[in-house]
Amino acid sequence: MAEPTIPNAISDWMNARNWGMHHIIWHLSRIWDLLDPQDQAWVEQNGGSRASRQEGQAGNGLDFLAMHRVMIRQLKQEFPAHANLFVGWPQPPTNPNDANDPMPNNGEPKPFSANMSAAVTRVQNNIAGFQSDDDLGLFIQTRLRPVAGDPGNQSPDNTTGIHNYLHNRFSDSTSPIDMGSPLVNLHNQRFWRLHGWIDNRWTAFRTAKNLPENEPAYQQALAAAAHHMEDHEHSPHIHLMEMTAKAADDWVNALDVPEVGRHFFRFVSNLGD
Repeated sequence: MAEPTIPNAISDWMNARNWGMHHIIWHLSRIWDLLDPQDQAWVEQNGGSRASRQEGQAGNGLDFLAMHRVMIRQLKQEFPAHANLFVGWPQPPTNPNDANDPMPNNGEPKPFSANMSAAVTRVQNNIAGFQSDDDLGLFIQTRLRPVAGDPGNQSPDNTTGIHNYLHNRFSDSTSPIDMGSPLVNLHNQRFWRLHGWIDNRWTAFRTAKNLPENEPAYQQALAAAAHHMEDHEHSPHIHLMEMTAKAADDWVNALDVPEVGRHFFRFVSNLGD
């Protein structure tokens, strides 16, 4: 089954604003301490640097939620006729042969992880049990919990990281819009199904906690996310949606994207193995 692409108009709009590069730099700058020096140099050459909060550290859970919310809100505002594309799953599909979202043959285990099933249940049914926006974001995003001297330290809670797990579960290195690559996965409808679900659960959390839209820390996080996106605007105009898998791979090769960036979610998901 072909992967579900977003409309060309949306793809072109994101490409014109360099969202793919913004997205990969955002993620790589937050695993900086796990990168080789040459990969760090690539991030710097493309306008990035070490983020003050690394993936899994306090504060980065809110950063993660805010960055994706800013993207979703901008797309809904710019393309109201396509707002349904960003609504998200009611909950993530667990059947590897799901009619709308089948797993690719990517070598990952077909049965849905029991730990990740428990994570989905918690996020669906006990959203008020999280202590803060950041607590929720960290739980959903990643198992990483870096500490001094060990940037790859993992949370002892094996139910953390449903976001990274789902990206990896639906990754397909033969696809020009591989869910495992932050550079190109914005063009895959499954990206927005996943992040729409996460954004919806964040809204449910803030509603349950009676947190107002004008809360300063929340607004500051949204503003910082928007500013980061603006820093990466104005890219060469490409038509990724019209590329063959080989042409897309050639384009990524021309950018000299590090291997960790091409398979980002496989990398972070396998750190504890």
